[in-house]
Amino acid sequence: MSWREEERLTAGRVLCVLGKDVLVETDGCLRRATPAGRLKIRGTREMPVAGDLVRLLTAAQGRAAIVGIEPRTTVFTRAGYHGRILPVVANVELLVVVISTSAPPPSLAALDRFLVLGEMGRVRCAVCLNKTDLADPGPPELDAYAVIGYPVVRTSALTGEGLDDLRGLLKGRISAFVGPSGTGKSSLVNAIVGSHAQEVRTVSAKIGRGRHTTTQSRLLPLEEGSFLADTPGLSWLGMPPTDRRDLATLFPELRSLQERCRFSDCSHLSEPGCAAKAAVDAGVIASHRYASFVMLSGESGPQRGKFEARSTKSETGPRGES
Repeated sequence: MSWREEERLTAGRVLCVLGKDVLVETDGCLRRATPAGRLKIRGTREMPVAGDLVRLLTAAQGRAAIVGIEPRTTVFTRAGYHGRILPVVANVELLVVVISTSAPPPSLAALDRFLVLGEMGRVRCAVCLNKTDLADPGPPELDAYAVIGYPVVRTSALTGEGLDDLRGLLKGRISAFVGPSGTGKSSLVNAIVGSHAQEVRTVSAKIGRGRHTTTQSRLLPLEEGSFLADTPGLSWLGMPPTDRRDLATLFPELRSLQERCRFSDCSHLSEPGCAAKAAVDAGVIASHRYASFVMLSGESGPQRGKFEARSTKSETGPRGES
């Protein structure tokens, strides 16, 4: 009997990409499938990533081909070199941004960059401060994230501190860990899954940052229908092109202020009568969050408002590792 006569169409979820092949969970089984070229999703041609829901043509002897990708409800992307938009993980319900107390030291600018990309992909976000066994309780500025609606948990994969709180966030959801290299994402995955699911390496003492232990996003099944994805640590995280006015909507504390500004197209940078800048001066908006907004505005598309965007050294502050 020929391949064409035996084939049938099934649905599955991508767990990870293995070179040219893809590991897919379908009908309670794992299948290794080959994408049928670049597949169309929302008018563009892309390869599947972890978390994608796909259509498979399968055969009795185990061969399978991915012939389609379902529309993504959420997607975490980053801009690669030369401006390419690269999806990292799809269809996740919770994005946990993992930073560390030390080795490497926490970068709030990098944290904000990950959160903005999560907001851009329509993913609910949370913050995890890991390695509390090395330095506790971490930067006091983290309290600002809980105030604006991001759950904050403090964990140690070594001592087990905070792991129950983290499990509570992950329960019943498809979640993903993202963050800079060396923050202990893979160690947390191992602690949550209960096995050495991911290879873990120590932080390089020579370069002072994490080695890239995870090279591909990988979705791991948890109990009660939950899934957890570990993603590669990123030492450079580019921002997709974004209009500066749209960027403000990706900061929860800025969303509700647009109507209070004197100008409807206020960029929250240099215009008079800006409600956002007034909120920063009053301490309602954390100054480090506004500094991240100014920094990312400098990487965004041209301003379409009346006033030319300006930023000073005191506004932007030092660039964080990203």
